[in-house]
Amino acid sequence: MRSFLSACLTTLALAGCSTPAPQSSAPSDAPAAARDLILGDSVVAKVRELGSDKYQGRAPGTHGDTLATAWIAAQMKQLGLEAGMPDGSYRQTVPFWAAAAKFTITLKAGGKDVVLNDSSTAVVWESAPTADVAVDDKELVFAGYGIDAAEAGWRDYKTPVAGRIVLALYGEPTRPDPAQPGKSDTTFFLGDELGWYGFIMHKAEAAGAQGAAALLLVVDEKASGIPWSALQSYAREWSHLKPDPRYPKHVPNVFFVNRKAADRILALSGRTFDDALKAAGDSAFTPVGLKTGVSIRIKQRIREFGSDNVVGRITGSDPALKNQAVIYTAHWDHMGIDTTLKGDQVYNGAVDNALGVAGLLELARAFKAAPKPPKRTVIFVATTAEEQLLLGAQYYVYHPVVPLDSTVADLDLDVENTWGRGKSVLAMGMEETSLGELLTGMARARGREAKPNPMLVAGGRYRTDRFAFARMGVPGIIYQGGDLVGKTPAEEQRLMGDYLATRYHQVTDSVRSDWDMAGAEEDLRLFFELGWRLADGAPRPAWKMGLRHTLMFGKPLATGR
Repeated sequence: MRSFLSACLTTLALAGCSTPAPQSSAPSDAPAAARDLILGDSVVAKVRELGSDKYQGRAPGTHGDTLATAWIAAQMKQLGLEAGMPDGSYRQTVPFWAAAAKFTITLKAGGKDVVLNDSSTAVVWESAPTADVAVDDKELVFAGYGIDAAEAGWRDYKTPVAGRIVLALYGEPTRPDPAQPGKSDTTFFLGDELGWYGFIMHKAEAAGAQGAAALLLVVDEKASGIPWSALQSYAREWSHLKPDPRYPKHVPNVFFVNRKAADRILALSGRTFDDALKAAGDSAFTPVGLKTGVSIRIKQRIREFGSDNVVGRITGSDPALKNQAVIYTAHWDHMGIDTTLKGDQVYNGAVDNALGVAGLLELARAFKAAPKPPKRTVIFVATTAEEQLLLGAQYYVYHPVVPLDSTVADLDLDVENTWGRGKSVLAMGMEETSLGELLTGMARARGREAKPNPMLVAGGRYRTDRFAFARMGVPGIIYQGGDLVGKTPAEEQRLMGDYLATRYHQVTDSVRSDWDMAGAEEDLRLFFELGWRLADGAPRPAWKMGLRHTLMFGKPLATGR
């Protein structure tokens, strides 16, 4: 899961967030005996296997991928899940190309130049699938936040930028809330929460639609809360879905550049970052030519490969409703092996996300133990390449096992609670649809409170597989326990901070002897109840439409419902 430290550390500040009024919710009618088969110890046993060195960090397109997907498919078969694919296989093969890139960006103005050529200042996020990329002597234009959102009342691309290199800022403009000093106006974009128009995918799509030759996206660590070290992982081999005309069009070349690089680039034209930031925050802003010439060279070592989403299913028992489905997702991939490290070189990804896959399999075990299947079909998908921006999930929504129009909801699992029972359920997606109200009522029936997850502040909405479904019109939710029982807020904050500082996306993310799985067990049992309620005939979740929906997801994609 590609989350960020500063977002997680705001949990305590958001602990008092209000929640939607719950639907009427009696104690769950899910089969209690099946639910109670979900055990923390059983989850840990699966994590010990999938998170072991044997699986070599589970990087897509490696031997670790082959081993991990084989193990997951075997587990699904052993549990008695039907093969999820029409050909009788548990595997949905996703075609990829991957590149390990070296680059040089040369910017010239007024007899001076700036050269960026390593991850200390810039990294390649996306490029064309060719070994050599050359862009010669194109004009640099500053396009503010690089937002093209007439439907939200903001357009940065008021003048043409076709064939030019766009410099833009990560994030969205904000303005103070006159009624709450120190707070941002939540009616202007999403206030302090990062919305769709601030996210990298919108920037790449908007610049691509304008015909730009490349995008240099400035990520200021202080303003965004994203540590540059997290983005430097893009400097390793990075995977992409093979091109398909159905996918949204991106600008051909996209780079992240940090504040240090942005200061140097803007100085070539006599500007400062603060000046650019101020100008970009005005809705009347018009793209500014910086009288700077840019040339780009990218040399890439490219390989093509297939990696699998692993898919199992339980066909519904109702003759009519079995053609609809509830889907559970959890990504199996992680960061692989880094041979440049001394000592341990394997990114085991125990919490992120062997725990999620173990939970997925534990849920499947419980569903299979029920006296009979629920009315709707239940699909279990272990996705590939989530760590490389939800690529397996993105592929699935264009190639669904059950049509998206008939997919009731996506219930996603990623990074479960290993610190004991939580009084709260911290959820992403709960305010988007009536699914959140259903969760709120079911949690409250068990003495728990559902709250928005604090990772929303740093774009958590867009960092898990759930988003790939939501953008295509499928309601979704993801949650984990919070407000830990028996721990003070400061102690809980220290636990989160320690994980993110010392284990998140590091070789130290392994099974630990101090895990307390009571919370994960409780969360998974609630997830079982929620999925069962939906699968056994509950009304389909309804979207809460309007401007806020647009600010979260942009304009609906043509293939969405």
